[in-house]
Amino acid sequence: MKTVIVVRHIGAKEWIAKHHSEFSDVEQIAQAKPEDLKGNRVIGVLPIHLAALCAEYWHLEMNIPQEARGKELSCEDMETFGCKISQFEVRRILPSIFKHP
Repeated sequence: MKTVIVVRHIGAKEWIAKHHSEFSDVEQIAQAKPEDLKGNRVIGVLPIHLAALCAEYWHLEMNIPQEARGKELSCEDMETFGCKISQFEVRRILPSIFKHP
């Protein structure tokens, strides 16, 4: 199983290396394709339908205030916003029953 970090903030890899040294030399990508996720340990922020593809999903959680949304976050910003990593078990129960017209 490969470990992949999926984040768009440059400070996230620095934060992960500082607080979780076991992931410091892991590949980081800004946007993941399903083939990047399937069967892998993934650390980051994913929509639920993509998180369900991961063998392990570790969600990067923080409370970002409105004025900081959409901006580049530093490692220090992430610490200020209470960043932590929590493992979630996500699985799809049924395929979608709704289709676009």
